[in-house]
Amino acid sequence: MAGRKETASEWHEVTVSVRVPEESSRALVSAVISPTHLEVTVAAPAPAPPLLVWRRRLQQRTLKYEDGHTSRTHVDTANSTWLLGTDAEGSKCVQFVLAQWMEGANKNQEEKISNQLKGVGLSVLTEDADPHHLFELLEAEVWLRAGAVYKKRGALCEAAEKLVQEMEKHEEREGRDPAALRKSPLAEVWQEDEGEEEEEEEEEAAEGGQVAEQTGGGGEVDDAALWWAAERAAELEAWRAAVAGARAADEERRARMQLAGAESEARAAAAAAARVEAEDKEAGRRRKEVLREHQRMVAAAREAEARAGGGAVAGAATRRVEAAIGVDAMRSAAASAARANPLPPKPLCAADVASATGATGAHAEATGGAAPAPSPETSGAKGASAAGAVHSLAKCGYWFEDAGETVKVTVPLADACGASGLPSDCAAAEFSRFGARLEVRLPSGVHVLTLPELFKEILPDECELKLRYKTRRAVLVMKKRLGGVWVKLAAA
Repeated sequence: MAGRKETASEWHEVTVSVRVPEESSRALVSAVISPTHLEVTVAAPAPAPPLLVWRRRLQQRTLKYEDGHTSRTHVDTANSTWLLGTDAEGSKCVQFVLAQWMEGANKNQEEKISNQLKGVGLSVLTEDADPHHLFELLEAEVWLRAGAVYKKRGALCEAAEKLVQEMEKHEEREGRDPAALRKSPLAEVWQEDEGEEEEEEEEEAAEGGQVAEQTGGGGEVDDAALWWAAERAAELEAWRAAVAGARAADEERRARMQLAGAESEARAAAAAAARVEAEDKEAGRRRKEVLREHQRMVAAAREAEARAGGGAVAGAATRRVEAAIGVDAMRSAAASAARANPLPPKPLCAADVASATGATGAHAEATGGAAPAPSPETSGAKGASAAGAVHSLAKCGYWFEDAGETVKVTVPLADACGASGLPSDCAAAEFSRFGARLEVRLPSGVHVLTLPELFKEILPDECELKLRYKTRRAVLVMKKRLGGVWVKLAAA
């Protein structure tokens, strides 16, 4: 007995393990925790019956304390669970984790409470509690009736062996033969008619048709126990083969499903690719149609402007087209038409350059212009060829920057100037809606930078040219027509 303490009751865990075959999977094992019993079932592939059905009852236990108080200890099945795992020896088993309610005891007395719970009659399972030694009585009785069919006498438990010895001594005290206890009553059931000849009886006994009278250790029926073990092993092997076949069928079905899924995904991907390709072709066809329509509208607008001849009326058609299709679409249509029907090179103010600098025919041809006739003032001048050369600033390393409402293009002229400084009023700039042209006249010749197609439209009237004499740079300040950030300078 143990002394109680003035604390609340406590919860403890009790583990009950039930071994199952190693091939048991979660799909084959089921367990039940009810208020009255625990049950484990190991199923077999249909339509075979289950391989194992294990069932044990739960019992309510009563603990005694030093002061005479008694307390019930029970299992709360609502807070209990089970899992499929392995025991301490590494064998697969079903483990029941039972929540046990138990009244608390002083720490010095907890050992006494544990001893009570471990004692006979206080086991958590009713079948394990055997205060009247019924298991030993049953084992002794079964051995007396079946002998080695059940087990050899040397394999009996100690209590069962003592019971058999006490029964034999009792028969001796009563004056009866103790060997009569070991005569199996089942022999009379299996024995054929009493009037049969002795040879036939011996033949039947030799063939195992009846259970013979027990001798000392019951060794004449040792084969029965082996037969029972072999039958159980054969049943287990048949179950394992059925489980392996079911698993193989599941794996094959899973592989077929995966293959079908992969094929379905491949078909879906091919259909999606074909659909995307068709959509791209249709979108391309529509873009071409829209582009051709825009080109037609732009061409009609330009034709209308050509017929108008100039002035405010000349730009009305272009403005209407621009409002209808947008600036970017109009520029794209014009650029596409220009690429499809390229125009011959047009001289870039060749007459003005030639008259101002005296450019030769070779230099004019290099710049796309006609070769002007040399003037009398410059034809005989020394160094006229150098002074009248036309150079391009396309590779001078110019750059642009987005300044919000304007775009600044900085053109370095240090290399073109050489050792001399930048003369005043040596540069001029021309601006159009989508282009700009810079011309710088230096002693080394005329240096030209042409920007034929800008990223977006500008306002030519609000653009200007600035010269940085100290750094010898020319800056083209171009006013944006529409807002937005210029990510590049050229449209292409």
